Amino acid sequence: MKTLLILFIIAAAHNVRAQTYVPKPEAKQLGNVPGRYVFIATHTGELYKEVQIIRFTNYDVFFTHTKGMETLKLADMPVEIQKACGFNPFAADSPEVSTPTKAAEKKRADDIAAIAKSPVNIRIVVYGIERAGSTLCEINRMTQVKTNKRNFSGEYMFKDVESKTPVKAYILGLGDNKPDDEKGLIKVYPCMIDDPFHPSVYAMTPEAAYEWLSKPKAER
Repeated sequence: MKTLLILFIIAAAHNVRAQTYVPKPEAKQLGNVPGRYVFIATHTGELYKEVQIIRFTNYDVFFTHTKGMETLKLADMPVEIQKACGFNPFAADSPEVSTPTKAAEKKRADDIAAIAKSPVNIRIVVYGIERAGSTLCEINRMTQVKTNKRNFSGEYMFKDVESKTPVKAYILGLGDNKPDDEKGLIKVYPCMIDDPFHPSVYAMTPEAAYEWLSKPKAER
């Protein structure tokens, strides 16, 4: 009887640990590719997969992952990321500390510029309901595939290959920007892609994508 009681207590303790498990802060780099990681687990317990670091400042890091884009404090990142970004928690004389307003404006401009470098093409199949500045549509995503052709600089050229299965997606700011041609192709900026519980989200402008990503997750 005593043995059964001990086994029950051990099993219960193990179950509690399993339910409250939080990944330890760490980052696994993707081979030797700079700025690419298989996953990143932060000090706040967040887990991001297929991470690519876009840019960083003295205190923040901007990156893409499987569900979109994020900007986080370097203080919350694992030590591997902090070292890679040259994070110095004692840099009190940083311009971002002495002039927070100016630094915030610069950071916003830099983040928008980073988003502007990553547009994608999509084909709108069905227009949906417009709501709160967004339009729910069915779209076909275009994926860039490397070809055997080279440009004048000797670099391989890419072409868009259309997905065969339409997916649901919200387009922020679509409104009167609907394509006039029969192909229905438009250039957008990804905010959230392949969330298993929600449609993907794209924005018509880098500024709209930045504003959406800057909102708390509960308000998106």
